[in-house]
Amino acid sequence: MQSLYYVEREEWGHAQQALNECSTMHERLASASVGAESGLHKSMMAELSPLLRKAQFNTGNSDIKGKHFTCTLQHTPLTYKN
Repeated sequence: MQSLYYVEREEWGHAQQALNECSTMHERLASASVGAESGLHKSMMAELSPLLRKAQFNTGNSDIKGKHFTCTLQHTPLTYKN
């Protein structure tokens, strides 16, 4: 919750630190749990990932700056009927 506060306030240094802590916590919980509970923690990590990338970008993290991220969307061709 605190990490979201920092993201909303655009306090990127604090946001990055809080998001890293949260992501690490969920990673450890996912590896320690099984079944649906493990999946829950993995999905939380996936939800945090875009926010963490944004915080890293805005802090000038050299690992992330200049990289291009792509979103994978399934292409569905459009068909027109007359």
